[in-house]
Amino acid sequence: MKNARILAVSILAGLAATAQADMSFTAVRPAPGSELGHQAILTQLYGGTWSTMGLSTRDYTNGTVSVVRYADEGATGVQSIAIGAAPNVDQLWSGSNVRVQARAKYAGDRHTFGWFDDTVESPTFKPIVSTSNFSETTDIMVSDSFRWALNDITTGTTWTSRASDNIGPDGKSYDQLVTYRVYGVDPNQAIWLLCWEDRIGASRADYDYNDSVIELRTSTAVPAPGAMAALGLAGLVGSRRRSR
Repeated sequence: MKNARILAVSILAGLAATAQADMSFTAVRPAPGSELGHQAILTQLYGGTWSTMGLSTRDYTNGTVSVVRYADEGATGVQSIAIGAAPNVDQLWSGSNVRVQARAKYAGDRHTFGWFDDTVESPTFKPIVSTSNFSETTDIMVSDSFRWALNDITTGTTWTSRASDNIGPDGKSYDQLVTYRVYGVDPNQAIWLLCWEDRIGASRADYDYNDSVIELRTSTAVPAPGAMAALGLAGLVGSRRRSR
């Protein structure tokens, strides 16, 4: 079984490297002070000791569970919430049933996570869950064209998964979201981690993307590809909240 898992991780790393060859990825900075960075957050959520996977510096594995960064720019099409979806850019999304849960938060600001339905004439922010509530899951039906969003209640600003929506004080657009696909937890679900930055601009934000971490799961089971199923299952451990 161990050899099968190692083989599956190697296959996944190769697929990720090929798929990401001509894509660009937003840089994630180290978390300051006592805040946790992405590798430490992954340990809290899924257990184990995490390290970079294969030749990648942005994909991680603990030997059983693996996470693969999806592109921030350079891919065509929209990102589908489905098992086996191609690794497209994480700015525009398409889906149906999805389960949402806040999983980690390292920020003093208060937020609400939600989405914008781009199938309607005038999309408005649709709240889903408080980013401080780790104990509840929320099942929603999203449309076949939408953007994820983070409403910062403290500052009265709303950021979306589409960088061009997020205009800083310098008039430039900023990517406020980085996205991972999670493999090896449940072969019957597609699982994602959305990692948000809640402040904007080079002089105002630290861009460690740990201000709010949201987990998404397809709420309807569908078959998983064989290579992904070989990664096996891992138990979840709870995350803890800290304020910066």
